[in-house]
Amino acid sequence: MTSAIIAGAPASTLVAEQKTFVSNNRGLVCGLGVNDLSRPSHVNRRPIKSYKVWHNMLNRCYSPTYQARQPTYVGCSVVNEWLYFSNFDRWYTEHYFEGAQLDKDLLFPGNKMYGPDTCVFVSAELNHLFVDRAAVRGACPLGVHKHRKVFAAHIQILKISVHLGHYATPLEAHRAWQLAKIKRIENFHTNDPRIRKALDLRVAQLRDDHANNRITTKL
Repeated sequence: MTSAIIAGAPASTLVAEQKTFVSNNRGLVCGLGVNDLSRPSHVNRRPIKSYKVWHNMLNRCYSPTYQARQPTYVGCSVVNEWLYFSNFDRWYTEHYFEGAQLDKDLLFPGNKMYGPDTCVFVSAELNHLFVDRAAVRGACPLGVHKHRKVFAAHIQILKISVHLGHYATPLEAHRAWQLAKIKRIENFHTNDPRIRKALDLRVAQLRDDHANNRITTKL
């Protein structure tokens, strides 16, 4: 496992420990990230793809402004190795595929550390399997929202919400969502054994929650 950033250590010290090359016209990104790439990270003033992903990752972890809008990222961090763009760019080049999105907690549920041992690139379709939609459902369980005097169950397939029916109680609607979610995850195809294992764990969790009449609070 790659070591995490040392709490309280000055950014300049962390930078000096690993590499000495930093272009004079490149400042630290979010106070910690070092753009030490030997080739340009911007072309015609536009960032290359790997730089944009790297910058967004640092922003999620270390920008108070971003975290004020997205509080689920509070407490997230980046391992020392990936504070250097050249290291991240190398990993990105080896693993990226067109349209892929960087995921930190599929392989390790609840993980808050970005690094080569914990992260994986996933398709948009896979990423949407675990969209919470808290703003839509409010106080209702996952996959449920209040519709007049009943509760509607729905499952997200990419950006399309598929209606599963109306139910008298939020638990009944949630149980319908659990069964639909199990089927959706089971039918998702992947050649990556790590991802398949992670998905199978989610299926087992959903089956256990459904069998015990228990609400699934997070996948």
